[in-house]
Amino acid sequence: MGRRSKYDQLPGLATGVKPKVLLIGNGINLAFEKKASTGKSKKTSTPGIVMEEWEKHYGFEADDANPIWGLPFPMQITAATKNHVQGCMTALARTFKASATKADQEKLIKEIIDTPFDTILSTNYSLEFEKSTIPEYTDRKAMMRYKVTDTQTTVQHQFGIFQCTELPYGNKPSLWHIHGTALRKNSMVMGHHYYGKLLTEVTKRADEVNKQYKAAQTRGNTYYPLSWIDYFLIGDVYIFGFRLDISESDIWWLLSYKKSTFTDTNVYLYEPKIKPDKKLLLDCYSVITPSIPIYKNADGEDNYINYYQRILGLIKSGNPIGP
Repeated sequence: MGRRSKYDQLPGLATGVKPKVLLIGNGINLAFEKKASTGKSKKTSTPGIVMEEWEKHYGFEADDANPIWGLPFPMQITAATKNHVQGCMTALARTFKASATKADQEKLIKEIIDTPFDTILSTNYSLEFEKSTIPEYTDRKAMMRYKVTDTQTTVQHQFGIFQCTELPYGNKPSLWHIHGTALRKNSMVMGHHYYGKLLTEVTKRADEVNKQYKAAQTRGNTYYPLSWIDYFLIGDVYIFGFRLDISESDIWWLLSYKKSTFTDTNVYLYEPKIKPDKKLLLDCYSVITPSIPIYKNADGEDNYINYYQRILGLIKSGNPIGP
């Protein structure tokens, strides 16, 4: 399955080989956030840096009183801006680009890459993987590591469907910002309008993957993935640091499609406290939910860093479900 040489070719998959795929979210950032010095309760579903934007620009405080905190994070932006999402993208992109990583956060990210995974899918707009692995990081250096895998329509380019970043660490995995990146402000998926546009592209690519991958398997040919959607469908997917709320329509659709079409693959969701209604849906799509306990740290709070490290240990051991 060849392509024109002007596009970057990702490692091929021999017949019967399933890639190991990580899907990760903002949990790896929240694990390193400290409590607000004011003593106000900050909802853990919302990055602290975005809360600061809300306070500065939209006139309400980051406490539990406002009903906006009951919405999933991508929909909070829609409500805060009165559905004028485009207008806040520049400010948010600037804020995310300016956010710094901590030494212990970089250590965890390198542990994640060392697992190793064949590719990493991140729902974060922020750049913690790039900043943890690119020496003397600059935005320009990150953009120089872009790989474009195939020809793109304007919409596909906007969402980065066929665009990833090669991380210069370990086995140099490809990193896909599946909901956009602060380096390209118009790529950030916020609100129903953008989720709908993204889902259209996801469904189109999924049907192409189904035909092309299975044809390659039948003929015994090497298959060359082109997008994060390829990896999600073909591989075994391990999800942690990502709550997968119902607003994530692209991921839920892919779970449904993967169950019915790629029946020899697995999805593992690591979350210590899954609500019963969500568990019903996960069971419908055959998502495996290992029961891994989370321990308390010295302050009596849930120790998510330790939790993620133990999950990585299970995946490395080849026993992702645990004892």
